[in-house]
Amino acid sequence: MADIFIAYSSQNEAIVKALHDCLEHQWNVVYDYYTVGDFTEFIENEIKNSKCLIAIFSEQSKESQIFRNELLFAQDCGIPILGAKIDESEISLIFRSISYCEFINWDGDLTYPELNKLKARISKVISPKSTPQRLTHVVSDKIPLPILFQSVSSFETQLPTHEAIEALNIFKFPSILVSAYDLEEKEKYNQKNLSKI
Repeated sequence: MADIFIAYSSQNEAIVKALHDCLEHQWNVVYDYYTVGDFTEFIENEIKNSKCLIAIFSEQSKESQIFRNELLFAQDCGIPILGAKIDESEISLIFRSISYCEFINWDGDLTYPELNKLKARISKVISPKSTPQRLTHVVSDKIPLPILFQSVSSFETQLPTHEAIEALNIFKFPSILVSAYDLEEKEKYNQKNLSKI
C-alpha cells in the first residue's frame, strides 16, 4: 500500500519519475509505472488505499480524461490532493481549488524551493518514514558536499587576488571563494584573467 499516488499524463512521465525518485526516500510512492494486471482495478485500488494523491497539472493532463477521473475518484474517496504545476497552462476549473507547487522548469534539483514546499505539505498529511536524504552535491551536482571554501580577499590577505588564487591552486583546493569586490576591474588581473587561473 502506497503513501502517495501520483496522477499525471503519460506524456509527463519523465518529470513524474524524477519526482518519484525525490520522494521515495521519505514515503512509499506509486504511479502507473507499477501497474500489474487490470489497469483500472490497479489504479482504483492504489488511489483508494493511498494517504495522499499528487496531481501533475500540465497542458497534457488537462486534456486527459483518465487524469480527471483519477482526481475525481480521489475526491470521492476523501483522499487529500496536492498539486504540482509543471507548465504555464490553466488548471481545469473543477480543480482550481487544489493548492499546488510550481515545478515549471524544474530539472530534478533536490534544493529546488518548490520541492521543499511540496515535501512540507505532504508531511502535514503523512509523516515521513525517514529523515530527508542528505545532499551530496550542490550547484547542479558540480560541487561535492561537504566542502571547505578557502576565501580570497585583497583586503584580508593583503595579496593581489590573482597571486592569492595561484597560491591556493598549488594546494589543489577544489573550490575557492573570491571577494565580489575583487571581481570588479580594480586590478590589472580582472575577472576575465582570473577565470584563466
